[in-house]
Amino acid sequence: VLQTETLPIYDQPLYRTRENTGVEFESLNVDKPEEKLLSIVDSMQMYLKEWDKYLIQNAKNDLSEAGMIHCKKDKENFENEVKGYQLGLECLKQNKLLNKSFRLMNKVFFRIGQKSGGKIHSWRLFQICFIVSQIPGLLAREINDSYDQTFKLAVMQAFERASVLWFPTGGGKTEAYLGLIATSLIFDRIRGKTRGINTWMRFPLRMLSLQQMERLSK
Repeated sequence: VLQTETLPIYDQPLYRTRENTGVEFESLNVDKPEEKLLSIVDSMQMYLKEWDKYLIQNAKNDLSEAGMIHCKKDKENFENEVKGYQLGLECLKQNKLLNKSFRLMNKVFFRIGQKSGGKIHSWRLFQICFIVSQIPGLLAREINDSYDQTFKLAVMQAFERASVLWFPTGGGKTEAYLGLIATSLIFDRIRGKTRGINTWMRFPLRMLSLQQMERLSK
């Protein structure tokens, strides 16, 4: 007897975040958390230098003409990511209430990590970078003429952009946006808000909605 069976197979690389640049929750519950996060900027700048070196020395041998264009475009996008992250740090430096909200959010995550037996004690690199880069969107609610005009313009331009956070399942996307939501909730409460909508969350599955709501409530 001759039998056939069709079994489609797709091999997907396993993505992992860099562990050597993790930032512990507890280390950010300090007076100037933005100074602790400056080391990530240094790592970003070093990565850009490696990228430039690759474009000069090896890219022509590895990539097609179209590939070179995409590689340079990706580098430009990453440079914008760095600028967005730096702007987030400046926002934490400029606004005391937002700074306090960020510190308290880290205190919350440290407490949650302690309840897990200490297994979760730090942010993954993409998580903390995402949270910090979205901070200008929160400060935009409080921005006024007391701020430097160049800084004010940069914050309002950031407020006009929407970001997409992508990482494979189980990578920690949920914690990243929950950290941002927690910061926003605390910021609203500190500013005197007692009612109204802070965040919209929408999911494709009812069970997923319930699970995510439980995690947010904790």
